[in-house]
Amino acid sequence: MAAIHLLAVPYDSARKAERMGRGPDALLAAGVVERLRANGHAVTVERVETDDPFPREIGTTFDLVRRVAVSVRAARAAGAFPLVLAGNCFTAVGVLAGLGRDDVGVAWFDCHGDFHTPETTASGFLDGMALATAASLCWARLTAAVPGFRPVAGRRLLHLGGRDFDPGEREAMTAAGVTACDAETLRRSGPSAVPADWPGPAWGAYAHVDLDVLDPGEGTVNGFQTPGGLSVAAVEDLLRQVGGRAPIRAAALTAYDPAGDPDGLAAAAGVRLAECLAGLRA
Repeated sequence: MAAIHLLAVPYDSARKAERMGRGPDALLAAGVVERLRANGHAVTVERVETDDPFPREIGTTFDLVRRVAVSVRAARAAGAFPLVLAGNCFTAVGVLAGLGRDDVGVAWFDCHGDFHTPETTASGFLDGMALATAASLCWARLTAAVPGFRPVAGRRLLHLGGRDFDPGEREAMTAAGVTACDAETLRRSGPSAVPADWPGPAWGAYAHVDLDVLDPGEGTVNGFQTPGGLSVAAVEDLLRQVGGRAPIRAAALTAYDPAGDPDGLAAAAGVRLAECLAGLRA
């Protein structure tokens, strides 16, 4: 029996239980724990919350990141697989810090690039800087205070399913050594589009699934999702490809806003992907 430790981080832009911050609890209500247990997994659930009395998008988010790092490290030490349910993608910085290694591949499933820095962003949305932060292209002083954080080399970063990149984002990813397989390429070529040399010699991988990588036909995930995404089956196939290249040591499902999903299709897709990730854990 495998031990799965679910970490629910119910925040969006440091605001608790609002917009995508409602997603973790909605996925729990959709039966993710029951489904994993039905598959023979021992499941525990931990809520990661801040006690910051005056929430600030940057400061509070990094407080949450530090807490996620501690919880991921503790879960791994106890022999459990950390599976994060989060409103925002920025929790990935904490997951990677919790793993505490620099020989980790990152498979980043996302409609968007998440590769901005404070100097390049037009929106100022911190979550749009998540992958660039993991690569240590920004917020160096704050990431240095996250216990166990180590930058991930660009060659170990694999971006999958993108279709809504901001001007200059793809060029910045290429310059940093990131491999990007966009949604159109993946629909055409499937898992074979993943380069044979990714991630190189590695201890393992972190699988990050922003649910808006899915096509809206699979369910409305959030207000940022655009047409032309991947099917649930395609993401499952890619996750199996990732797991075949490097053992998946931790994973996350992020960015689900239940407000746009009255029929529960997107929630069901999230539960199905949680099942897939649990089956690939290492």
